[in-house]
Amino acid sequence: MKNNNDKSTFTYLEYLEFSSVEEFEKFKDLEPITDEDINAIDWDVLTGKLEEVA
Repeated sequence: MKNNNDKSTFTYLEYLEFSSVEEFEKFKDLEPITDEDINAIDWDVLTGKLEEVA
C-alpha cells in the first residue's frame, strides 16, 4: 500500500489517470484545486482560449 505522503510512486489509479510518467511528474506536487481557484476563473476568457486551440 502506498504511503499517502510519498509522492515518488504511482498508485494504480494514478497509473490510469496519467498518460505518461512526465505528466505524473508535472502534477504530483501541485495542491488540489480549491473552490477559491474555481471562483476566480474568468470563464468567458477561458472558453475563448479553448476555442482558439480547438
